[in-house]
Amino acid sequence: MDDSDLRKLFQKAREADEASAPDFQRIRRRAAEGPATSRRLRWGLIALPAAATLAVGLGLLVAGRGSDTPSPEAVPSEVSALTLDEWTAPTDFLLETPGRELLGQFPPIGASIPKVSVTDPSTKPKGT
Repeated sequence: MDDSDLRKLFQKAREADEASAPDFQRIRRRAAEGPATSRRLRWGLIALPAAATLAVGLGLLVAGRGSDTPSPEAVPSEVSALTLDEWTAPTDFLLETPGRELLGQFPPIGASIPKVSVTDPSTKPKGT
């Protein structure tokens, strides 16, 4: 493949790009009209969440207008109230870590120093 073949291929690619490109004047007109279009879009972006919030609020208001007296099935027959001393959090097991018993103890200070006997080389007999 020589340079003339490459030039022809690039020329074909350029012509295909030009054919698929939009008209410059049309793009310029759209840019001039842009703020009005974006203003409509901005109002739409504000109105949509507002309408959704209003719908959810009305739904909750209508759902909350049930009868004020609870049904007999909803009232428990026996109420067992736990005192604060009896209650345990459901995540208390996370506080029980492995090796927890070691964290509550302090090692004796003397036990951490190894006993090493050091002999002075000058006191050794010369024959040994």
